[in-house]
Amino acid sequence: MSEEEGFGMALVEAMFYHVPVVAYESGAVPETLGGSGVLLPTCKPDEIAEVLDSVIRNPATREQIITGQLRRVESFIESKPRRELIRVLESIQK
Repeated sequence: MSEEEGFGMALVEAMFYHVPVVAYESGAVPETLGGSGVLLPTCKPDEIAEVLDSVIRNPATREQIITGQLRRVESFIESKPRRELIRVLESIQK
């Protein structure tokens, strides 16, 4: 959990790959997530563990987070660059 994060490409990549994002609310993280994912106001280990446990154990919550994140990822990408990014990411995934 970084306390000094600019635009988080790692966050966008996680969202693209359907990984629920739980992040510290600092830097450009709130703008990057755009209301998707889970923002934590502090980096207290107990609070982080509680949120992660909830995301892991609650499939409906996890799916709701992922759905919102996918909408957010789509908002970053125009059609042609989007297709190219998807092609590149899928080639890396193989």
